[in-house]
Amino acid sequence: METPQTFSRRPLPFPKTFDKPYDFDNVATEINLEDANIPSHSSSMEPVNLRGLGDPASFLSSCEMELRLGFFSSLSGLELAKKCSSIDLSGENQVDFLLKEILSQLDSKLETVSQLLKDRSLHPVYKEPLENSRKLLQSERDTWNLLNIVTAANPMDSLTSSLKPPLHMYDKQSATMLKSRCILEWCEKVALERIFGYKSSEAPERCVDKVEQKLAPLNDPAYCWSHTSSFEGKAKLDPDYPFRNRELHQTDRHAEDLVCHQVFILFRVGLLDQAILVTEKVEQVWRGICLLGFFGAWNAASNGEVGQTWNLWKLAAMEIASNPSTNLYERSVFSVLCGIPSKALSVCQTWEDQVWIYFFREVLKYWEELLVSESLSSYDDDHILSVFEQCEGIDKDGMELNVIRQVQTFLALGIDLNPHLTQRFLQYLLSCQSTHQDWSWFLRFSAHVVILMRTLRGNELEEELFQRYSEQILLAYCKHLLCLYISDEMQAAEQGLTRSKTSYDDILMVYFSYLMDDSNLVNCCVEYMVNALKADTRTEQVRVKLNNRQLSSRQSDERRTSCLEKIGQYLASFPRSMLNKIVETAVFRVWNQSQSDEDSHNGRTFDNDLFLIRSVDFLIFPAYQNYHLAVACVNLFVRKFVLSGKVLSAQSALDEISEDVLLEIQKEQSLWSLSHEFRCWQQFFKAWNAILEWRNYVLSQRPASLPSTLGDIMDRNDDDNVSTEEQLWARQVLENYEMEWSQYRSHCNSLGEILSKEIIRTLTMEGGWLVDSFPYEPPNSISLNIFDNVERQMELEKIRRQYIPLMIIQLVDAYKQMGKLSSCIELVQLVADDSSQLLPDMDQETLEPFMQQIIQVYLEYCDKRAQNTKFPFVGELFEALS
Repeated sequence: METPQTFSRRPLPFPKTFDKPYDFDNVATEINLEDANIPSHSSSMEPVNLRGLGDPASFLSSCEMELRLGFFSSLSGLELAKKCSSIDLSGENQVDFLLKEILSQLDSKLETVSQLLKDRSLHPVYKEPLENSRKLLQSERDTWNLLNIVTAANPMDSLTSSLKPPLHMYDKQSATMLKSRCILEWCEKVALERIFGYKSSEAPERCVDKVEQKLAPLNDPAYCWSHTSSFEGKAKLDPDYPFRNRELHQTDRHAEDLVCHQVFILFRVGLLDQAILVTEKVEQVWRGICLLGFFGAWNAASNGEVGQTWNLWKLAAMEIASNPSTNLYERSVFSVLCGIPSKALSVCQTWEDQVWIYFFREVLKYWEELLVSESLSSYDDDHILSVFEQCEGIDKDGMELNVIRQVQTFLALGIDLNPHLTQRFLQYLLSCQSTHQDWSWFLRFSAHVVILMRTLRGNELEEELFQRYSEQILLAYCKHLLCLYISDEMQAAEQGLTRSKTSYDDILMVYFSYLMDDSNLVNCCVEYMVNALKADTRTEQVRVKLNNRQLSSRQSDERRTSCLEKIGQYLASFPRSMLNKIVETAVFRVWNQSQSDEDSHNGRTFDNDLFLIRSVDFLIFPAYQNYHLAVACVNLFVRKFVLSGKVLSAQSALDEISEDVLLEIQKEQSLWSLSHEFRCWQQFFKAWNAILEWRNYVLSQRPASLPSTLGDIMDRNDDDNVSTEEQLWARQVLENYEMEWSQYRSHCNSLGEILSKEIIRTLTMEGGWLVDSFPYEPPNSISLNIFDNVERQMELEKIRRQYIPLMIIQLVDAYKQMGKLSSCIELVQLVADDSSQLLPDMDQETLEPFMQQIIQVYLEYCDKRAQNTKFPFVGELFEALS
């Protein structure tokens, strides 16, 4: 027999983690695949790791890692076994052995947790997390047990107490039927352990004893069944009290609820026959008789007597299940027994309960159809068909109301479903955003079964229905993990915490790798990248608000680096075309969200500018390194920020591009336009910062005016020519004032020189400031649709018209402050020079105030110079500027 071909998928993102199947004690002990044909695996198992008993914190940490990565570690071991040529792969014993080993390891870990919880010296702080770990380990153990049943080639034929098949039909059981019965028994054993703490070494009768102890008070006549005891000779509560217009006493109603609930529990764990005996002990014989009718009718059907006995009992059970006045739990019991499981879903507490209900119906329906097919010739065909048409019609309504249970057939048995039901289940999966733990385990199990079936059966299950169905299940679980990740990250961000690594980061990428549809993979990766960036942005925003900016910047960079490293590690194996699509889609998603004013979180303002700026990191991390696209995006962001008056955000955007990246861009002549615009922005912000620094100093550091009394004191005459104390004080104040003014003018002149130098450099940049002679054309491979050359030219022109006059007027103010009036005239000549291309950007509204300042400067200059000054007359200046 040839080895099944492994289902084609992308390589796992973390090959070093999953290249070998390690055991759950995490001590690098490899599972010995050579011993796979040994019937008993107990000899190859290590005892419980008692070292964990002395270190609960370390043990809890190891449990968390094992639960997250254990499935894929074991799966890699399964693949390794299939590839090893030295091992006989003709049978399925390799899979069975591996699953049993995993179950044994989980049992050992579960036993360790139980020992820790029983230890009286255990610190109370560990009890709650250990109890949570125990529940998770138990769920994981149960899930692997079900996987063992699902994937077994020949499942063991085991009987359930609640539904015994006809003895003469054992040889007619199909593989589907065998698996259904095994899964049904699995559900009952899980419930036994969950409800009663049942262990395999104990007898089920102990569970019955516990129920009887709980119902013991009902045997006391003073406690219950009292309201109807005096009517018509009735000593106990009877089933026809509603028809005698009698209502239940409140005490009796509580007693009835308790009885029905306990009966349902015993039925749920596969002990329906024991439930009947329990009803007799609490003087509710008629309830047991009603249930006993199921066994009587079923036994009759098993002996070939399908006719009236079974059909009439089934119709009566349907009537009870449909009667809204019937107790909820009693109604659920009869609905399951008569094959209408949808009416019992309201009492399900776990997804295992739903699995049990569904497979009980499947097993019942299978035997029923088989029995009917054997005995149809003995009865009235029209009567039998009418009965079953009625039953099927009711059941079909139930199926429409409860689509979720239909997934069990596909997941466990790999059979096709009705396309309509399949589609409805897919819609239900995709619409469910619940973070409830029970739903999470159900969805996780579904995803694991799909992955395992793909691995085991290879291309045998590449039918269209399987592909579409399994893809949607994996996608639903990926979205569920993303939902948990986003919630966890944003919660940490709101507290200003740095979450460089959470419990979802590593495992998210692994599940993504099993998505076959490229669009699903792109969307999940983009969702992860965008939300990781959003959490980082929020963290920094909160930390800045907490006046901890320096710490915020450092830790935020750590967070971003960690996020980018994980994304880069995973995406590095992708084809370039796929990588381009993911990164560009992520940037586009951030761009769209940042442009929306609706992006807020519970009423808190979100820093969209910082969110947009940080998206540039996606374009320059090592796995991608699209430098020219990064520079193009930064230029675009800067233009948008500058036009919106957000100068600080624009400067922050420029900081995202390092000098090394810019040097790489400048090597390509075709990208000259990108590097030129970026250099223009760099120079502009040097000039802008010089303007802000000069204005801030001029306005805030100007020396205070002299006291008004200073002149009177200095003008006094002293006949003795001896200075008074007031005159000495006045002279000291005057000297200090002159010194401050001298220092003030000196520093103003220094800042003014810097301002003048930076503005002149900006205005005289080679090629013109923000003059785009060679528009940027994105390559055809770029699908990021945020670049528009026409819009870009309009934005550049608008910015030049807005900021060139502003810089020139600020420069004139500085020259006036410095007393460099001649430099103003030189500035006019620079503006009038055609080669500078400055005059076209100064319209009439900006040119007029500029000329008024120049005229004032010129007149002041003429007053200080001889009248024969060889400078153009004002009219000539107007002519030059016209």
